[in-house]
Amino acid sequence: MTPEQKEKLKKAFDIYDSFQSEFERTGRHTQSIANRMWEVIKTEKATYIDPKSGKTLAVFIRNGDHFSEITGLGPSTYDRIRRGADKWVPSLTTFMTFCMVYQLNITLVKELRHSFGYDFNPRNRVHEAYVYLLVHCQGKSLMYCNNVLKALGIENKYYLGDGTIDEEAIVNEI
Repeated sequence: MTPEQKEKLKKAFDIYDSFQSEFERTGRHTQSIANRMWEVIKTEKATYIDPKSGKTLAVFIRNGDHFSEITGLGPSTYDRIRRGADKWVPSLTTFMTFCMVYQLNITLVKELRHSFGYDFNPRNRVHEAYVYLLVHCQGKSLMYCNNVLKALGIENKYYLGDGTIDEEAIVNEI
């Protein structure tokens, strides 16, 4: 091989810098799941059933404590979302709690879930139960959703929020 051919070959496969540049560019325009969830928190109202009045309320989240009060998720979840933690991926239960509180539709939920490398498996009973919630339980309280999960035979470790079921509160919701 001549020196000219070697130089031509080197130039043809000197691709690291251009690859790295494109990879970094893509990263700048692709948000983490936490960043996408933060956009929802900033722009959408969370819905919940007020335990005192039994009325459905829709409010913007004020802070981590308020987030915990409404979702039953810990303040550390709120902090991870707020910081836009790049490597953080919420558990399916955390993700579904978030989606139900924000009444995200099935199309958006599937797209969000797919964006961080997951999908709903139609052969997985828990996944299908969550899809059922997304389709049939929009606007219902987390306790109502947990009661549906219970009726579907789903283990309580997959219940939403803090996992509580208050049947008296649910009766008022029906």
